[in-house]
Amino acid sequence: MPSSKHPWTFKRIAALAAVILIAALYILTLVFAIAGFEGAGQLFRACLILTVALPILAWLLIWVIGALKGRRTFADPDILPSGDPVTSPETEDSDGK
Repeated sequence: MPSSKHPWTFKRIAALAAVILIAALYILTLVFAIAGFEGAGQLFRACLILTVALPILAWLLIWVIGALKGRRTFADPDILPSGDPVTSPETEDSDGK
């Protein structure tokens, strides 16, 4: 039963798709290696490359869609809005200024 508290958004679907694809790659690589498939070494190399590439592509997709819609997302490269100074508790005065 879908929960209204956590709706299925494009970001969530993209992240889930990336996880499913990576898991499928691992399972297929293991099955082909056990079965003695002669292309298992190339499949392993592809699995290693896609383990890095798929999350990066998912991040880029989420970032581009957020940028096109004019929204800030967790994929934005800048964490702080422009012009906001970084303050830490050690640099503040004792009176909280």
